[in-house]
Amino acid sequence: MVVVQVVVTAAAAAAAAVVVVVVVVVVVAVVEIVVVVVVVVVVVVVVVVVVVVVVKVVVKVVVKVVVKVIVKVVVVVAAAAEVIVIVVVVVVVVVVVVVVVEEEEEKEEEEEKKEKEGKRRKRRRKEEEYRWKERKERRVKIKRIRRE
Repeated sequence: MVVVQVVVTAAAAAAAAVVVVVVVVVVVAVVEIVVVVVVVVVVVVVVVVVVVVVVKVVVKVVVKVVVKVIVKVVVVVAAAAEVIVIVVVVVVVVVVVVVVVEEEEEKEEEEEKKEKEGKRRKRRRKEEEYRWKERKERRVKIKRIRRE
């Protein structure tokens, strides 16, 4: 009974630990995504502010050049945003794969422990049955000897 309680308690603790690890990994991933999004927004705002100031100063002199520069900056920012999104997606996928692999390894370890425990119990049961048979045989022999 105590062994069952210990096993159940250990299993519950392991499950709780897995849940805590998964929650921490998900929170870290979400925080990373939020940080990347904030950085992208700040960069875009700074680029827009710089572009507006440059346009106001230079608009009278070189309107066509400024328009071309703005288009190029927007294209570069868009390309950078695509790269950042791709990196974020790759990071999220890697984190998910790592978590899934760790969970599978833990499941396999638990199954191996259960199998070993089952084999131990079976072996102990057989040993116990063998001892009882030996004791019974000894008692029968002793009773025969006493009768004779």
